Amino acid sequence: MITVVQMENEHTGVKNRDQFPAEVVEAYKYTFSRPGGLTGPINYYRAMFSSPKDSLPREKWTISVPTLIIWLGVSQYVNVCVGSDLLGKGQHHVEVSVTLQRQQQTLLDMLKDTNTVGSSEYSFNHLTADIVELIPALGHSSCVLVGHDWGGVVSWRVTQRYPELVDRHIVLNCPHGRVFKKFLENSWTQLRRSWFIFLFQIPRLPEALISLQDYQFLEQLFTSHTSGVKNRDQFPAEVVEAYKYTFSRPGGLTGPINYYRAMFSSPKDSLPREKWTISVPTLIIWGDDDHVLQREMADCHDTICSDLTVKHIPNCSHWVQQDVPDLCNQYMTDFLSTKSVSM
Repeated sequence: MITVVQMENEHTGVKNRDQFPAEVVEAYKYTFSRPGGLTGPINYYRAMFSSPKDSLPREKWTISVPTLIIWLGVSQYVNVCVGSDLLGKGQHHVEVSVTLQRQQQTLLDMLKDTNTVGSSEYSFNHLTADIVELIPALGHSSCVLVGHDWGGVVSWRVTQRYPELVDRHIVLNCPHGRVFKKFLENSWTQLRRSWFIFLFQIPRLPEALISLQDYQFLEQLFTSHTSGVKNRDQFPAEVVEAYKYTFSRPGGLTGPINYYRAMFSSPKDSLPREKWTISVPTLIIWGDDDHVLQREMADCHDTICSDLTVKHIPNCSHWVQQDVPDLCNQYMTDFLSTKSVSM
């Protein structure tokens, strides 16, 4: 049990408690309880007195850059989202393009500490359990679950296996596992597009290849005509650099690649027949110019979902929430309003 004194004490805590509810405190406690979660922040203070002194030229004694200091300011909002591709495990500024008005959102970094866990910790069962345990830990009995890419893989599994925890399900450019398996086995196009999954099974080699030429692979992934974001204003160069910096840190590539390494080693679980069909209202948002996943996948979920809405977005990449954030927001807002989710 971790007691976060600064959050609870009446002298040190947030004055406007509506902006810092109990579930946010629990999210902080969960974060700091992870391996190394406290050591990193404390190391800032440990390094204060051991940092070498540098001689600053006199012309730099005065800061000429316009500076704004906000003292004892109160946070304006709380974002809570669930995802798997966050920058720097919360240590960088990340602009969340997709925001649902009046919805409390929780942002969860699902990358694990590669210094203490192996690829087996990225199995489907482990990833599903992370979300299943998080929802009540935040003080909720159910949620609106939103996932993109690997976040979508996990959200599909949670929704199908634990429908009582999910009020509404929204997934962006990620098919259900049965649909992906069908295309992989029957479509040469999809098999060819999925080449990297097999490359990622090799130890260490993928990390070495991706890091070549200042992580040129990542830059091409986000910016090339074939795979990159169509609306480059939504994914500027500094965001690409932030990704490159994040993945260049120790273990920064191994964690994401471990999702793929665990695909074929994840133990199969037997799903009861009554859970073969997903009854939770589900919205699929699909960027049609996805370079990896075929457009037709989005339209193959009728036998899986009994309450399904599909929204295709033409001239839009796999990074749909970066390409057209306003349209994604509108589709999600309309879906939640129609399905009468309590705000």
